Formats: sequence, structure tokens, C-alpha cells
Amino acid sequence: MAKVAIPLLLIFGAILVIRVLTLGTPDPRYPDQSVMNGLAFIWNPNLSRLKDFSVWLAAAGQIFFTLSIGTGTIQAYASYLRKEDDCVLTGLSTSATNEFVEVILGGSIAIPISVAFFGIATTQMIARQGSFDLGFVAMPIIFQKLPLGFLFGAMWFLLLFFAGITSSVALMSPFMAFLQDKLGITRKKGAKIIGAFLFAFGLPIIFFLNYGYMDQYDFWIGTVLLALLALCETFVFVYAFSGFKVTAASFRKKILAIMKNGMKTGWGEMNRNADIKIPRAYYYVLKFVVPLYLIVLFFGWLWQDLSSEKSIILMKGVDPNHAVFQWIARLTMIGAILGMGFLVRTVWSKKR
Repeated sequence: MAKVAIPLLLIFGAILVIRVLTLGTPDPRYPDQSVMNGLAFIWNPNLSRLKDFSVWLAAAGQIFFTLSIGTGTIQAYASYLRKEDDCVLTGLSTSATNEFVEVILGGSIAIPISVAFFGIATTQMIARQGSFDLGFVAMPIIFQKLPLGFLFGAMWFLLLFFAGITSSVALMSPFMAFLQDKLGITRKKGAKIIGAFLFAFGLPIIFFLNYGYMDQYDFWIGTVLLALLALCETFVFVYAFSGFKVTAASFRKKILAIMKNGMKTGWGEMNRNADIKIPRAYYYVLKFVVPLYLIVLFFGWLWQDLSSEKSIILMKGVDPNHAVFQWIARLTMIGAILGMGFLVRTVWSKKR
């Protein structure tokens, strides 16, 4: 994954970006349908949308997913670091490289080329139809119209495959570590269990794709739960991590001591052997701004969504034939969460 897939992803991405940027205006009869207008659509801000909490929630979910925050992946990968390793430089290089690939490379391929061939309105319509359509429906049509389109199409789908498989390995690492470390299952057997789990939960996504089944997973797991778990991770790191050493007489005094001394342990670990020292401002950002921001974000989104005529939570305006499958998707997610909670509880009981 690290030595072959990721370098190929970067190479294919760079080649596709160059091809897209040199495309210009494919059909002179439609001067508005150009790559530059596609880039302008992405980068020109619509400031009126800043008052929409769903936009902020989507942005939070996207950045948390792409940096593997709220999934346990960072903790699983960090466990391979030695105590004297430089976390700051590792984190900075990881996030910077990731955002370059996602924002610069990723943002310069699908939307601009789709706008160049279909126009902005049609591209928006395709994107609204679901997470699947733009990458797997619109892009093949576009590549058919390009010289050597079969070559660029092959690169595009290999790029998606590498992106998907590397993300899958990352997302399953915490589950694999749990099976190995807590249940004593071998890695080979653990891989079979995870494969069966993914197969069972993946088939309905394929069969019920056109009913919004995958969109439910994408929204609740890939956006809402990620932001919620990121909030939990922040509280654990900022307060609980530093509170392990607090030995106050009463619970109230212990909580007050944790609130007062929170972040000291975590801040010390972050800066251990770091060549680049983290600016002190981030101490207060992590301790106060991030938790407060996420709490306000959640309550603001809940209030805005429940009072909306197109409530996602209440599935207002959804085709009744589609709603059944979307409720099934929600129930399977709840079942998976409860099942994992039962496993954790069982292991914790045995440990005690």
C-alpha cells in the first residue's frame, strides 16, 4: 500500500490533472462549459451558505474522514510509533500531503471536467443524485469523448481503487487490532472475519444503491458520527488523558482539577522530541475552541434540520418506496454499533 499504491495514486492523479487543465472548452458552441468555469465553481465562495449548519457539518465530516479522525485509525497507526518519534512533524507531513492530494489533485479532476462537458447545472444535478454517480457514471461518459480516453479512464478507476483500498485498510485497522489484541484472534482469521463483515454490509449497498441506501451510510457514518466521535476524542485527549494522574479527594474536586490542568499531559506528549514546536495558541484551540465549536455545530444542525421542510433526520420529502430501504440502512448501522458495543463490553468485563 505505502510503496506501490500511494505513489501510483499520486502519479495517476497528476497525469489526470494535467489532462483536465489542458482540455479548455471541449465544445466551442458552449463557451460557458469550460474547465476554468468548473474550477471557478469550486473556488468562488458562496458566502450566503455560511449560515447553513449542514454545510459546516459536511465540511467537518469531510476533514475528519480524510484525516482519519473519529474512526480510531489515528490511534491504531500511532501505536506503531516509538515514544521518541516526532509526532508533530509526522502529523504535519501527513495532513499537508493528504490535503494536497484531496484539494489540489482531487478538486481539479471530477468537477471541472464534468462542468466542461455537461455544464454547471447538470453537474449539480448529477452530484445530488448520490455519492456514486459523479465518479462512476459521469466520468466514464466523459472519457469516451477524449482522445486516448480508455487510457485516462483506466487511470481514473485505478486511482479510485487505490484510494478506496487504502482507506479500507486504514478504517479496518482498529477493528483488526481489537480482534488480535483483545480477542486473541490471528491476523489471518481476523482478515476473514472482517471480509465477511464487509461482504454482508456491502451487498445491500450495491443492490439498493438507487434507493439512497449508501447515502444514509455516507451521511450518518461518514459525516455525523465522525464529527460526534471527534468530539469524544477531543474530550478524552484534552481532559481524560490528563486526568488519569489526578487524585483529588472528591469527584467534584477531581473534575475541577482536570478542567484546570487539562491538556498538560497531552501537550507534553505532542511536543516530545519535536523539531517543530506547536504554537501555544493551539493549546487553547484544542482545550476550548474545538469542543465548543463541535457542540454548537451539533445543536445548531439539529435545530435547523428538524425545523426544515426537507429534514434529513425525519426523511421529509423522500419517496416512500425509497424510505423503506433508507430506514433499513439506519437499522443496520444501529445494529452494527450495538454489536461492537457488546463486544467491547464483553472484553472489558473479562479484563476486570
